[in-house]
Amino acid sequence: MPDYTENRLIVRLRGFDARHYAKTRQYARQVERLYNTACDEIARAAGRITIPEDGVFSFDDFPATRRQAEGILSRLTKKVEAVITTGTRTEWQAACDKSDAFLGSILRTSRLTPEEAEKYQARNLEALQAFQQRKAGGLGLSQRVWKYTEEFKTALELGIDVAVGEGRSAQQLSRDLRQYLQQPDKLFRRVRDKGGNLRLSKAAKMYHPGQGVYRSAAKNAERLARTEVNMAYREAEYLRWQQLDFVVGFRVMLSNNHTTKDSKGKTVPLTDICDELAGDYPKTFKFLGWHPQCRCVVVPIMSDYDEFNKDRANRLKAIVRGQSYKSLPSRRTVRDVPAAFRSHIEAIADRSKNWKAMPYYIRDNFKNGVISGGLLPSIPQKTQMPGTTAKPPEPCTEFDGEIANFKTWAYTYGLDVAALDVLRTSGDREGLRAELKRLQGELLPRRTEWIHARSEVEDFAKTAVGYDDVISEINKELNATEIKTSNYYGNCISRLKAFFASLPGKLTVAKGKKGNYSPNMPKELEKGGKWLRDDDYEYSREFFDLIDPKHPIPLTIHSKTGNNSYYSPSEKRVYIDSGGTRSSQSPYYRRALIYHEFGHGIDWQRNLRFSTEVKDLRAKQIARLRQKVETTKTTRRYDPDKRKYVTETTKTKVMKAKVLSERLDRLYRKIFSMSDTVFTKRGITKHDVIEQIAAVQDTLKSLIISVGWGHTTKYFKGVGKSEAEYIAHCFENAFIGNRVFQKYLPTEYAEMIAFIRSLK
Repeated sequence: MPDYTENRLIVRLRGFDARHYAKTRQYARQVERLYNTACDEIARAAGRITIPEDGVFSFDDFPATRRQAEGILSRLTKKVEAVITTGTRTEWQAACDKSDAFLGSILRTSRLTPEEAEKYQARNLEALQAFQQRKAGGLGLSQRVWKYTEEFKTALELGIDVAVGEGRSAQQLSRDLRQYLQQPDKLFRRVRDKGGNLRLSKAAKMYHPGQGVYRSAAKNAERLARTEVNMAYREAEYLRWQQLDFVVGFRVMLSNNHTTKDSKGKTVPLTDICDELAGDYPKTFKFLGWHPQCRCVVVPIMSDYDEFNKDRANRLKAIVRGQSYKSLPSRRTVRDVPAAFRSHIEAIADRSKNWKAMPYYIRDNFKNGVISGGLLPSIPQKTQMPGTTAKPPEPCTEFDGEIANFKTWAYTYGLDVAALDVLRTSGDREGLRAELKRLQGELLPRRTEWIHARSEVEDFAKTAVGYDDVISEINKELNATEIKTSNYYGNCISRLKAFFASLPGKLTVAKGKKGNYSPNMPKELEKGGKWLRDDDYEYSREFFDLIDPKHPIPLTIHSKTGNNSYYSPSEKRVYIDSGGTRSSQSPYYRRALIYHEFGHGIDWQRNLRFSTEVKDLRAKQIARLRQKVETTKTTRRYDPDKRKYVTETTKTKVMKAKVLSERLDRLYRKIFSMSDTVFTKRGITKHDVIEQIAAVQDTLKSLIISVGWGHTTKYFKGVGKSEAEYIAHCFENAFIGNRVFQKYLPTEYAEMIAFIRSLK
């Protein structure tokens, strides 16, 4: 996809980040107000206290005041924690909204498959819960908030000690305590003793907080709120991007408001670590900010359009086949951290050894959370990171034979072996074993499918002996090696299946060229006859040879509505309706109709619908179609709070036949809305595809009456009716083929054809 400039998409993503940082400041101000309120309440409680001249104020010396203070501080802790919890949840959702907007800008999300919608639009709420419950430095959120509350309590005691020692009123004490929250150094000013000499209060001498603003518990709590909320936003963003296979990296950019205040309060440009480390990073590099209150903007780097379209087509094919699919590597994939990041790590490697706490960009991306451990194996790098003391990994040479074997078959069977060399070189034996096991699990079923696709064509060749043109085409297709594509396996399987579906028609044409009509076929069905007229098609001799020659089935062609074709058991005659537009709009229907209705006649002659073979075959297929499969339902509703439409997905288990029928309905609506020219340039008509969809739906209804459509429910409830229609569709599949049937119900399609081929 195009390289990043200040285009509308980037501006829009910057807008989401700007709103996020504004919300982060709001949460910090809420914490500030909570601490100010606590100061007011504490000041009122401590306003009438008298401290001995040489004493130091402590809440423990004043039980009544202590109880009041404990209640105030307990409420403060709970409210601060609630602000942070609400903020992390809200901004997690805001990051998801940003990702949804990003998706909506580059994709038509309404056209995503349920599988894609579930993957691309997942909000990872379980991960949010884990994030909120995690521990930092061995402390959960409640414990960290309480830690600052305890510091606040100590600072309050110091402030009260100073103020009461100077005889300040409760109102003045409240102002002092608020001021100490903003300017903690004032707590350590000198006070005058009785002799008028400046000295530190005893409480101040005993208090040992941090430096600068970190002496203020309130400032620390505000910083905690900003950090937690910002990390939740970045964590949600990171997790979503890991699920988008077309995102191949991300770019960290400076905020448009990368400024600070100088000593005079004037806004001036700021230069800090954010300027140094801006750049492109691998997708698996976890960015939660370079420092507390980091305002950098992050935008995804995407694969090119042609790569995305190819990947999506291959993924949809895999979904149809019930297979897993791993995206192909992109030429735009970010495969190393920026040089500036390496230089930065090299510069801080030695002094970081004495740090009590590591920045998150080190903790999240280096082994054991320290620079000496080196970057995590999941983060690609072209050379070893500076400052790494770990021994170079020992390559997994003992797996070279297995690796070579999978590489040999990678192209033929569509295996993604990109990770093998990386794992081998990195010495990750456990990871390499797992990857080899995964590939083995893919290789066997793919090899089986490959062999099955070839065997179908090879077996058909046995029925085409004597028809050299068909045999020549079969040999050419089986030996084709000129296909050059990154998805050779998937494309060849599809090509072989399509070719197999076309073979019955090719053989029929070949037989027609020999003028080899069955004596059981009515003259009206010959080329140029009353029914086919200008249609250059010949019906299968093999099909009409199944009719009892002693009891030929006569044909009557009448003109009514176009939907009044049937086999009459009492007259032992087929009636074909040439009226309406159905037969003229679809050559497929005109040809398939004969196999369908004369198939009914063959069924009646042989009593197939009540045979054990049909009963057993139907029972097996019905059991398979009644199985419950997990499916994702995607709905859109208007959210009045967000003032926009939102997409919601739910998982449920539904009967397989119902899922297939609904998918066919969606295909029907899509085909119906398309232009005729899309199909005519491929040698078919739009109505050919519609008729094939209708045949599949009617077959589904003949198996499970509650799904599909075609014949009425009342009709199918008649004795033997479901079996009769099922057999008629078997004849259609065997002698003219149905690409839609083969794609959506490949197993049932093959079984139906095999049943017809077994008839003698």
